[in-house]
Amino acid sequence: MKIRIDAEPTKIFDAITNPLKLSIWFCNKGEVNLKIRGAIRMSGENCAATTFREKEIVGSITELDPNRLIKFTWPINGTQSEVTWQIDEKRNFCDFLVTHDKIPDNSMMMDAWLIYLYNLQSLLHVNRPSYRLDYARLDKGTIRRELFIEALPPAIFKALTDQRDLRVWFSGEAEVDPQVDGKYLTGWKDSAG
Repeated sequence: MKIRIDAEPTKIFDAITNPLKLSIWFCNKGEVNLKIRGAIRMSGENCAATTFREKEIVGSITELDPNRLIKFTWPINGTQSEVTWQIDEKRNFCDFLVTHDKIPDNSMMMDAWLIYLYNLQSLLHVNRPSYRLDYARLDKGTIRRELFIEALPPAIFKALTDQRDLRVWFSGEAEVDPQVDGKYLTGWKDSAG
């Protein structure tokens, strides 16, 4: 996954390795020993690792190129996955690329990385994360989330009720009949249906 960030490589690298900044966009507590085979520890309710057997990220740095790349291990449900954070400097911005290899099935990391990338971008652009998800409270009781969207209500309503729009941004299998008692189906199917 890749996101454009309007910041210099040194600022991005600081945001991805500085424990204080990691605690803003990625997790609640982070520790990084910035050397090859150095330890990486990340934890807290805003860290997706809380949904896995390990409950935290306890990995080690396997590749390091300051201001350009950091690669580390991340155990997920007994599988040793590998994460690469890469900064590609362009003329007026940087691309930040995340590669997460060897992810076990049904880990939902795609969703977590989307949130993390936008939080990193927001931290570097406006000095705050855009959205913090409490992974410790997933699937318990009522879920209520709020997000400010810079758009007029008719545009938001259309994105939520137009089947073609929903299929672009939410679920490729969405079905909508926008009327009282009409059909509103969204979701995904795994390999078992």
